[in-house]
Amino acid sequence: MAARNAAEQGKEPADATGRFIAEHTVAVNHDHFFCYRLDLDVDGVDNSFFADRIETVKGKAKSLRKSWWVVRPQLLERESEAKLHISMEKPALWRTVNPKLRGPGGYPVGFELRPGHSAMSLLDAADFPARRAGFARYSLWVTPYAPDERWAAGDYPNQAKGGAGLPQWTSHDRRIDDRDIVLWYTLGFHHVVRPEDWPVLPTSWHEFELRPVNFFARSPALDLPRPK
Repeated sequence: MAARNAAEQGKEPADATGRFIAEHTVAVNHDHFFCYRLDLDVDGVDNSFFADRIETVKGKAKSLRKSWWVVRPQLLERESEAKLHISMEKPALWRTVNPKLRGPGGYPVGFELRPGHSAMSLLDAADFPARRAGFARYSLWVTPYAPDERWAAGDYPNQAKGGAGLPQWTSHDRRIDDRDIVLWYTLGFHHVVRPEDWPVLPTSWHEFELRPVNFFARSPALDLPRPK
């Protein structure tokens, strides 16, 4: 009731930035972001990255079907093209492939990165946490392999002024087609703390998946041995 009254008066309720979880204890709203460095090397180091755009096609006026969707593969050639968001309105499949090797169906072999539940940063881009964790601006980045590019936020993020790591590296807009590439996938979630999270936080599952694509002529599960 107090929160509703505060909202009606144009004021933020007392628990807007954090929930009361125990006596004299407020758990502040916060985010968790994990950036995974994925150096796949699919059957060698000369790889390419595709975003398979799933798009709606409108039918003709007299057609019984008014719409359907198609897959339009797009080869991403530079770092600036491969700063990607997860989108329900504009879905896409993300594949790292070896363009020189073909599977049984004639398509290049590769691995699909299949995101799970995730979230984007809601902080202003000029905010220090957002500047230091610049990798959280996008769900996925793709860069050419460089041995000294190991940490998504740079080597010393807590002492940095911001902009190190992925934002700095990708500012050079290097080529990422038909060469050794690295995927940087950021998994994030907003944490509005519950009393059940205190004083010990229970396990919370967030995940993503790497799926083989075009390696096999049929499901490899068909060759599993029968249980004894």
